[in-house]
Amino acid sequence: MAWLFTYGQLMWECEFPYRQKFSAILPNYIRRFCAVDPGGRWATVLPLQNDRVWGILYELPLEESNNILRKLDVYEDVTYTRKQLDCFKRGENTPIKAWVYMAKKEYVKAESISDQALEITKTLQAKTYFLKTAESVKRILAEVGDKDEYLEELEKLVNP
Repeated sequence: MAWLFTYGQLMWECEFPYRQKFSAILPNYIRRFCAVDPGGRWATVLPLQNDRVWGILYELPLEESNNILRKLDVYEDVTYTRKQLDCFKRGENTPIKAWVYMAKKEYVKAESISDQALEITKTLQAKTYFLKTAESVKRILAEVGDKDEYLEELEKLVNP
């Protein structure tokens, strides 16, 4: 079985086959919109103990998983790298090794939340990406009764 944990665009724009999908947690990480690209700021996950990122965990069809991951590797090639990390399906305590794309260190920019918002609003593509990602995350958070204060604050700055 192959698993893919998503926390950004692939939550709302999934163009690959999958068997099942679940709300899931990536523990000891945070989601930040600090991956730098000429088109704006994009989501990545950064390590932070005792925190979590809610996202979507896809079970990929085993016979197609290598092909799917190779295509995603090409799509994410410049800015992101793929790592296998422990994730947890909503309400379960058994870890699942899942592939997670995260920005390469040289593409992560440490900046204030207001600077992130400013960069996100510079292009329609980046703003649309952020708003769709935020909407997907908020749906999961409502489902599980959790909050993401960073995302709430950033959304107020991006879409006042």
